[in-house]
Parts: sequence; C-alpha cells; structure tokens
Amino acid sequence: MKVSIIIPVYEVAPYIVKCLKSVMGQTYTGSMECLLIDDCGADDSIAIANRMIADYDGPIRFKVVRHECNRGLSAARNTGLICANGDYVFFLDSDDEITDNCIDLLMEKAEEDPALELVQGTVRTYPVKNLHKLTPKVTLTKVASNEDARKCYYHMGQLIVAAWNKLIKRSFLIKHSIFFIEGVIYEDTPWMFIMLKHLKSISFVGTVSYYYKLRSKSIVTSSTSVKKAESFRKNYHEIITNLTPYHEHEEVMYYARKFSYFYARYSFLDTGYKELMKKWIEKSREYGNWGIRLRLGLSRIFGRIRYGWLLLSLLFRIEEPSLIPIDIRRLLYRFNLIRS
Repeated sequence: MKVSIIIPVYEVAPYIVKCLKSVMGQTYTGSMECLLIDDCGADDSIAIANRMIADYDGPIRFKVVRHECNRGLSAARNTGLICANGDYVFFLDSDDEITDNCIDLLMEKAEEDPALELVQGTVRTYPVKNLHKLTPKVTLTKVASNEDARKCYYHMGQLIVAAWNKLIKRSFLIKHSIFFIEGVIYEDTPWMFIMLKHLKSISFVGTVSYYYKLRSKSIVTSSTSVKKAESFRKNYHEIITNLTPYHEHEEVMYYARKFSYFYARYSFLDTGYKELMKKWIEKSREYGNWGIRLRLGLSRIFGRIRYGWLLLSLLFRIEEPSLIPIDIRRLLYRFNLIRS
C-alpha cells in the first residue's frame, strides 16, 4: 500500500530543512511519495526544499506542486489530496516534524486491518506541552462504528481536531468529498465535523509520532483579529447549518460552548455574528439544554464588555484553555485557574 505525505509550504525557511529531513529519514519500507504544495511564499522555502530533493538519494518520490498564487493552507491541502496517488494520505505541516518511525507505526495498524479509515498517532508539543495539550491519554486503541468514533471526539477528546498526524484512507475522503473550506483559518474544525458524519473505523497509536511546534509567526498565531473573526464565523456557520440527523443534540452541545466564546470575543469586529447567534439560539432551543441556552445568552452580554470573552471563560472554569492567548494562559495555569 502506498502512502502520500502532503506538506503545504508557505514561508517556512527556518523550519523546512528539519521537516524534510524527518520525512527522508522514515523507516517505512513500503511505497511512499511526498507532495510539497508551493503556496507562493516570498521567502526561499521552496528553493531550499528543491536543493534537498536534488541531493536526496532514497526510495521516496518527491514532487513539488505549485499554485499560481497564494491560496492558503486549506487550498494547499486540497491540492495535495487531489494530486496524491497513495492509498493513504498523511498531512504534515511544514514547520513541524515526524519521528523516524511515524509512517511505520501508523501503517502497521493499516496493514493489520485494511478496513481502517483513519489511524491517529500521538503528538508531542513544543514549547508549551503542559499548556497546549493536544493528545490526551489513549483510552481506546480501536473503534469500529460511527457511534464510537463520535464518542472519541465529542465525549472523550481522544480523537483530536488537527488534520496532521493522521493516516487517512484517501478513497474515504474522496468518496465523501471531505475537503477543507478554503479562505479560512482554523479550517480543521469544520473538516473534522464533516468527517465525523461518515467515520466508522479508527485505530490509535500511543507512541509519539509527531512533533508539533507552536510558534509566534505561524498562520494561526500571526493572523489578524479580523481574519480570525471572519474564519470562526464561517466555520461555525458551516456547522450549525449542516447538523447531522439524529446527532443534532450532541453537536449543538459540543460546538455551542466554543461558539459562545468566539461570539463574546469577535462579534464587535464582524456584524455577521449577530445573525449567526440567532441560528445557534434557535437550534439550542430545539436540541440543546438550559445550560447551553444560558451560555449563549451570557455570551451576548459579555460580548458588549471589554475583555468580556475572558470573563466568560473564567465564569465557566475555562473548559477550553487552548482558546486563551498563551501569555494569559501561562499566568492562569500558574495560579491553578485552568486545567492543563
């Protein structure tokens, strides 16, 4: 079985060498290709990558696919998925790295059970692993139904939202048209929401296979508040208008908590939030409970207050510490006001 590693590349010159070295050092002996999607950055990231590829003498087939103009991370991942020839795809961000045995570990599970649609590895984060915990302790090693897959995500938090560090059957993604929404950041949220409508078979690997780096100038951390506000609005509009039949209550309960925070923080920057809030309140009345309605109501109030989003988070004991800026998070964690 063939594996396609997809790496979007945009202005990551200080990181691309280590990223590609981690790919070139893979111990997996099966067929493998690596697609680098050139998203037209202004630095020499691609020039560095091309030199490394030219000097590489190994079994992995490298290919650079160039966009005509900068289109963003979502479009780059979509391009990679369309161009990939592998039975499985693996998304790798160009400022991150994978362990030497990453593909080996994940493919071992896939080869044991060809019906698997997704294999998730374990991630180690830098430099704030205690405050940016992306992978909880592995409780289940395998699930074989959509109900259990949803449980792993919505209730246990074992299946994480990030697209990277997942070996995914390409035919599964293509069959269900599971692509990333283009033109937004935090695109993994609606992507995972759509995938969970169809996902039935998952295996989890408890060994670290991915090194995630939280850096100050990444696409997410360097984006403007206006861009973040627009992206969150589009993402949560996609969710509330595409609830899964017979699972509406579960989805409203889960995403309304996050949306209430984003409304309180960004509604003053984007007038579209007010109409979107009406949709969430309508659905919470239909499928939610009093706690969710209270949270949404409070977010409308706190959205009118300076730093109301932070007060709202503290009021509910901050169920999502990763939503809070890292400097504030460190301070709150120090005084035991949030969970790690």
